[in-house]
Amino acid sequence: MKKIVTALVLFCFVVSSFAGCDLTLSHGSTEHPHEQFSTTVPVQVQYEGFYSVDRSILDIKSEYYSSAELNRGYESLESEAMRICYKKIDNSVYYIAKEKSAGKEVYNTLKITLQGQVLSEAELRVVISAYFCDHPQVYWIDNNFEYAVGSTKTVLQLFSFMSGREIELSAEKLSKKANEVISKAGRGLDEYERELFIHDRVVEACDYAEDVKSIQDDYKAFTAYGALVDGRAVCEGYSRLFQMLLSAVGIESYGVLGVGSYELHMWNCVEIYGDWYYVDTTWAEDKEVGVCYDYFNLSTDQLEIDHVINPLYSELTDEQICGNEWTAPKSFNVIVPECNDKSQNYYQKSAVTIDDFSQESKDKLKEAIVGAAQNSAGERFPVYIHIGTGMYYDYAVENLFYSGEYFFFSCLDEINEEENISIDRYNVSIRRIGSMAGVNVYLSTE
Repeated sequence: MKKIVTALVLFCFVVSSFAGCDLTLSHGSTEHPHEQFSTTVPVQVQYEGFYSVDRSILDIKSEYYSSAELNRGYESLESEAMRICYKKIDNSVYYIAKEKSAGKEVYNTLKITLQGQVLSEAELRVVISAYFCDHPQVYWIDNNFEYAVGSTKTVLQLFSFMSGREIELSAEKLSKKANEVISKAGRGLDEYERELFIHDRVVEACDYAEDVKSIQDDYKAFTAYGALVDGRAVCEGYSRLFQMLLSAVGIESYGVLGVGSYELHMWNCVEIYGDWYYVDTTWAEDKEVGVCYDYFNLSTDQLEIDHVINPLYSELTDEQICGNEWTAPKSFNVIVPECNDKSQNYYQKSAVTIDDFSQESKDKLKEAIVGAAQNSAGERFPVYIHIGTGMYYDYAVENLFYSGEYFFFSCLDEINEEENISIDRYNVSIRRIGSMAGVNVYLSTE
């Protein structure tokens, strides 16, 4: 689901708003479709009737930064049998049957057989989720699966929407575009700067697929491929693209499932400087200037103002994970880290902080406005303000824009007198982000 933010417009200080096998296979479906688990690429062997996909095509790397290893889904698994199944999935998804499955519009992947290991349906669902939690670049697998459990073995059958050759051709497109993005993340960026760079590229690259309601409508919209190559995706596609690109520049990230605006939703948890934060790229589009930062590096309490995080699988019963004839399977997470730090929140880190209405604060604000105007290339541009802890938020906003000395407009007047810039003081709009103690101000030059 998509949330687009708008602003309040100020005209002369007056505000108006606009707003597989000898066993019988059973069927299952994961709640959602989809870095390689090991840094050692396995040797591809040949299986009769299967096309061996060259996984090296999806080798997306930065010239300047080492890739992050994504394996917390694997590490979350509670038994050796589950971990063995995970590794077999990592082999299976790169072997695609040369012919479509009988009576279906999908292709079998290499059947997974666990000899001497018995996994329940719930455990299989968890393993599949854990694998795709760690592998955002695997975008061709259907969310339906089949399985069979005997007294001494387990069989799992996954399916591919694409033929093996189609996967390779599309993977070349994805890798080319992804590497083009990564190549522009220059040398010497710290973790926050890399994260911010990738965030902006994802938002710019993708439009929300309003017409897609289920995987049957357009499965690619749920994938990194749909988000980057097709330029259209739902929240899962945004999340997987963000994760994939972040990992290429050395930043660990995972998708998080939950609810936003009363709908099923996915966003990311991201680790920088040893702390975890939440980021929602789907909700990062601003109608005024394209990208917004309301959901960039949030703590849990900030996120939970309008997001609900689904439980970890370990907190659910097998029946809740699998569902029954009366109730659907419950959506669950594999990774839900503690997100307690706020120091890398965008408004605290990148906005101009106003602690009072002193000359020093005025000088800082003027410098931020002038810098933003000079980088705007004549287009409408934002200035991001963070209200420091020394001031009550509502009081500060009131005195910045609506009463007293109209502090912000006083800054504009001085800039127009002192600088070789003319900012239209009658075409100013603002958007309050009280949960971040932030204000977005949108300006234009005359």
